[in-house]
This record gives sequence, structure tokens and C-alpha cells, in this order.
Amino acid sequence: MIGAGGIGGDDPVSSPGLLREILDDARTELWARRSQVLAALTYVLVGFGVLYLLSSRGADSGQWYDTQERTTLAAVGVVLLGLGVLLGAVTLAVDHDVRRRHVPRTSSDLPCNRGRVVAVMVVGAALVAVGLSALATWT
Repeated sequence: MIGAGGIGGDDPVSSPGLLREILDDARTELWARRSQVLAALTYVLVGFGVLYLLSSRGADSGQWYDTQERTTLAAVGVVLLGLGVLLGAVTLAVDHDVRRRHVPRTSSDLPCNRGRVVAVMVVGAALVAVGLSALATWT
């Protein structure tokens, strides 16, 4: 032992138990808010899919660093949008289960906004169709 606060000391900040407790609290909080976490991931996937799909519409700059073909960008966008729509469906299924088991405690414990998730899924599915038709015409 080096001493208090050193290696092998009894300093509570350096103990592995503190890290384990923090990770356990984070896991518990994420599990309690699983429908909100899945909804947030749905929004992120659809958002990045939209960005990739829109970036495929831009013209090639002709620069040496502009190496991505627009079909590649559109394909990545379509895949991300498709994954976002699938994750949205999973979110709605999990949210249904959460709502069924929900015991109201506070207003912050409410499940995710189902209407917003459905709207994002509809927009994502429409953009998948647009992206697939664009890919069909480009190749």
C-alpha cells in the first residue's frame, strides 16, 4: 500500500466498486427509458439516412477527395432509412409493452411519443421508395 488515496488505498473514488455502481445506475436508467432510447436511435438513423440520400443529389465536385459515387451515397441512405423504419417498428412494440406495464410515478416516466415515431417512420418509408426509384434510374 502506498497510502491514502494511492494505489491500494481506501480512497472511495478509485475503487472499482464506484465504476460498477455508475455503470449499474446507467444500465438501470436506460432500461427504465428503453422506449425513449429506441425512439432517439430511430430519429438518428432516419436523420443520417436523409443526409446521405440528400448528399447523393449533389453534383460531383471533380476534386481528388470526392471519391464517393452518388449511387453509393444513395444506397447508404436507403439502408439507413430502412434500418430506421425497422427500429421504429421495434420502438412501437417496446413502447406498447411499456405502456401496458406502466405504473405512473412522475411525469418524466412517460413513454415515448408514438405519433412522432409513426410520422418519422412514414417519412422514412417514403424516402426509401424515393431512394430506390432514384437508384433504379441511375444504374
